[in-house]
Amino acid sequence: MWGSVPLNMPANVILVLALATSVIANSLLLIYLLLKGIKSNAAWYFVLFMIAVVLHVIGDLFFQTASSIRDALFWIFPYWVGLFFMAIFFFFFAINFPNAGKIDLAGSKARMILFMIPLALIYMLIFSSDFATSIIVPYEGVNFIEYGNLYWVAIGYLALFLGLGLFILYDEYKKTKIQTDRNNITLVFAGIFIATFFGLMGDVFLIKFLGFGEIKLTSVFVLASCVIMGYAVVGHKIFSITPVSEEEEESKLTFATEAGRSYFFEEKNISRRRAFRIFSDLVKHNKQGLLISTIYPEQIRGIYNLQKTPILWVSDSPECGAQGNCLQARELEALSRTITGFMDKAQEPIILIEGVGRFVEENGSSKVIAFLKTINAHAIETGAVVFFSLREKEVEFMNLFNEVNSLKADMIDLEKKFFTHAISVEAYTDLVLMNESKIIEREAKLKVVEEELLGKIAAKDEYSYKKAVYSNSLLIIDYQLAKRHISEVNASFLRGEIEKKMISLERSSKKKDMFQRA
Repeated sequence: MWGSVPLNMPANVILVLALATSVIANSLLLIYLLLKGIKSNAAWYFVLFMIAVVLHVIGDLFFQTASSIRDALFWIFPYWVGLFFMAIFFFFFAINFPNAGKIDLAGSKARMILFMIPLALIYMLIFSSDFATSIIVPYEGVNFIEYGNLYWVAIGYLALFLGLGLFILYDEYKKTKIQTDRNNITLVFAGIFIATFFGLMGDVFLIKFLGFGEIKLTSVFVLASCVIMGYAVVGHKIFSITPVSEEEEESKLTFATEAGRSYFFEEKNISRRRAFRIFSDLVKHNKQGLLISTIYPEQIRGIYNLQKTPILWVSDSPECGAQGNCLQARELEALSRTITGFMDKAQEPIILIEGVGRFVEENGSSKVIAFLKTINAHAIETGAVVFFSLREKEVEFMNLFNEVNSLKADMIDLEKKFFTHAISVEAYTDLVLMNESKIIEREAKLKVVEEELLGKIAAKDEYSYKKAVYSNSLLIIDYQLAKRHISEVNASFLRGEIEKKMISLERSSKKKDMFQRA
């Protein structure tokens, strides 16, 4: 079956070794992906894509080492079957990546119809004499095929579905505002580029210029593509959570909610959290919920009698890997995508988030603020309800976050009034300066809360608290100026005001110390 590979033909030997290496490496990559755990539609389709790749390269390897036309004819089938399914699985991968379930064709008629195309091509490959018209197995050189007119039908199919997949990914790249998603899509593009460009250029260079005959390198370069794309898929952690409903209770609903709103609950009693109790009641009255918590899921289910509602556990525990739905606090973008994906699919979705302080500790306030903005904005779009179960410092953080958002909304309204000449230039300038001052102060307080949660400072007295706020205010002014979010004139004025406050604070502190000593 393997045939003979004459030692005086280095091109043949190199090609066979390259193909064998590609088969082994792609198989190991496939096993690695399966061991990592498949938690999204996109990852599943990429695994199927990888299986098709392995089949294709195995077919190429055994075709090149075949010593008879009969053996070569047998192995050309898996070579092309792998290619046919690579295209369709890449198309489905693109539909679901990076946002799981973006277009769900699983189990639908459309999916079944699309899968008929590669099956029809396989039938054409086997039974038509106008696809592979002849196979040549020379004693010296590499094996190659002469194709008929139907070959171009297969090439058109491959170009169509690979092209559609790339177009969908490009469209998603333009739409997404998440930098990690953009980076992952770029990696997928790089992977496809390597397989197609370098593979085809390698073929042309070897055939036309070096005269090696029908040597095809796409099967070799597809290894680099799969490694790059596999890295993007593994790094792109997202859970495709199916919304489910709890058994409906006949009791009256105890808490009325408004679609698209977020609710904050300061938990006085940690053992019986109010947000959890209300959430539990709502999901038992025809609402589909998702609960995100740092508390062990089975403990939550036992206390609040949640049988079916999905719970996403935020933990660094070794047990996390054994849990179906588990992530670490630093994986904030994965959590954001999972929540928004659930909102899109659920009926009257309700989300409960516990552990905001933990997210701040692991990611910093700026990333948590971006996360909260995404969740709140998507809740408004989908009519979802979001509950936040908060501790004391977390309540302060959320209140400041809301104040900053409100002030920034006021700034947008001011701009509209200014451009429609509803207010004068002088009034606009004064109001902008006042709002900028308030925003900087609130953002500085947010940084103080973050530092307190991280244990970097312990602002127990008024002096240390104000000093920390003023210091952070100066840093924020410098940052806003560097980003050109505020003018140099306003930055200079605001910096001067903060410095005056710092001097006044130091004087008050010294007077207080002198009075206490006296």
